[in-house]
Amino acid sequence: METKQTIKLQRGFACIASPDERYRIWIPRPTPTGILVCTCGFALSGHMDFVDAVDRLFYVRVDRAQTIDDDLSNLYLTCLQAPMGCMEQLLVDLPDIMEEHLG
Repeated sequence: METKQTIKLQRGFACIASPDERYRIWIPRPTPTGILVCTCGFALSGHMDFVDAVDRLFYVRVDRAQTIDDDLSNLYLTCLQAPMGCMEQLLVDLPDIMEEHLG
């Protein structure tokens, strides 16, 4: 059975959900200086392999992973290339990383 993540583009941000919609990540437009503060609808502290996989992408750097509670975290990223290009590439790569490390 083939599953697909859901990607919704909203005003100023995108939302990616795992196929079972258990995990969601909201990605805002990057700042002009290339900062992305992604909001995760799950605790990153239990998914550091996911954070490490994002950090291995060549076009972003994970600056900080902050777990707020069991249902909310922030992932602070810096774009290492053009900010909007980084966001677009992240929207392509993140669903696969989510499926591999959160599924």
